[in-house]
Amino acid sequence: MGLFLKRSDDGGETWEAPAVRLSETDRSEITAVTPDRAVVLSDGAVVIMYRTPEDFPGEAPSRPPLAAKGLAQYVTTSIDRGRTLTGGTKIANLAMLHGFTGAPAGFGSLAVDPGSTFFKDRLYAAWGDARTGRSEIWFSYSEDTGATWSPPRVVSDDQPWRPPAVGPDNNMPTLAVSKTGVVGLMWYDRRENPDNIGFYPRFRASLDGGETWLPSVRLTEIPNRFEAPGQIIRLRPWATHAPGASGPLTVTFQRHWWPVNGHTAGLAADADSAFHALWVDNRSGINQVYTARIEVDGAGLRAGSQALATRDDVTALVTIEIRDAVLDRENNAIVAYARVRNTSRRTIGGPLVVRLLTITSELGAARLTSPDRGQNEGATWTLETPANGLAPRGATTEHVIRLQWSPVRNVMEGGDVRLNLIRFDARIFGTLK
Repeated sequence: MGLFLKRSDDGGETWEAPAVRLSETDRSEITAVTPDRAVVLSDGAVVIMYRTPEDFPGEAPSRPPLAAKGLAQYVTTSIDRGRTLTGGTKIANLAMLHGFTGAPAGFGSLAVDPGSTFFKDRLYAAWGDARTGRSEIWFSYSEDTGATWSPPRVVSDDQPWRPPAVGPDNNMPTLAVSKTGVVGLMWYDRRENPDNIGFYPRFRASLDGGETWLPSVRLTEIPNRFEAPGQIIRLRPWATHAPGASGPLTVTFQRHWWPVNGHTAGLAADADSAFHALWVDNRSGINQVYTARIEVDGAGLRAGSQALATRDDVTALVTIEIRDAVLDRENNAIVAYARVRNTSRRTIGGPLVVRLLTITSELGAARLTSPDRGQNEGATWTLETPANGLAPRGATTEHVIRLQWSPVRNVMEGGDVRLNLIRFDARIFGTLK
């Protein structure tokens, strides 16, 4: 199966022969292409995201009775207004838990910045991925119209359940970008639904082009449930004859409604930069589409602030040196001393600002407790440099950093030993001389 794109120059009265994009491999097929996976850039180029079966690198996760299935998300581009399609570029591999489950079918969403000051034509992709053994919402962005993509990362901000429970399984992400550059993301979230079938729609926003995200918010007080109060449960009966002339007649009653959320969700940004979410909700006893207006205070800024937007990103020119890292077992915390060293041949003016992008722990929700501003994504701390700048091989003053996690899992649990206590990604900003 291939990908087909047709174009019309007369408002849909007539259509040209379709441009065709075949599968990436001879043995696979292109699947999962819907309207929310096609966007148009400011120069008229069309970018389409699609999914194709592909072996997951290494061993794909699975959990009984669900089998793992390897897939990959790609984009293809038309630079001639839909007449031809270029070769595919991979965004990321993903794993799908295949079978009856609330886990994802691997569907994803693609969005483009419509023309904001800092992020015009930046592409954003989100999808459900079960590579960790449960379904989470993963995300990547492209600054070069789809030629390359940022390393994929998890953006659903929940924690896995304690074993032996498995989940929560979150899915159905959908993206939109406002004209001011704010990225909105909605998905179906199951952290508050122990049956791992019901869900609440949740929303997160990014003010810095997808590098960090504000905490998610729930969009409704009533979840979509497997069996809503007062719901009319329709059954599908049928009769079959047992093998043999004298066999009995068997009558079976089966539920007609499949206890997952299907493929229905939507998110759009209006002319006033407000977001409008649509989701499936059965609070009335039948499945209906509900909507909510979402306003995000702020606009898209490089590095998330006016102060850093005009500074130089010097991350590639420096390294962070950490010494005397000590584990405080009683408080589930780490205390260490950190400084930044210039590894380049250029002088870097200060002060240097370290900006936290992500912070994770294998044991629970992690946070930074000693920054100048914030504790999670987007937190910053400042390191003083000499008055004449940070010379090659020079280092900043030391800064005490404290990191902590809220325990959800133990170091040893279920036969696994978790040695990576905390991990964080950061960018460093200064002034190049």
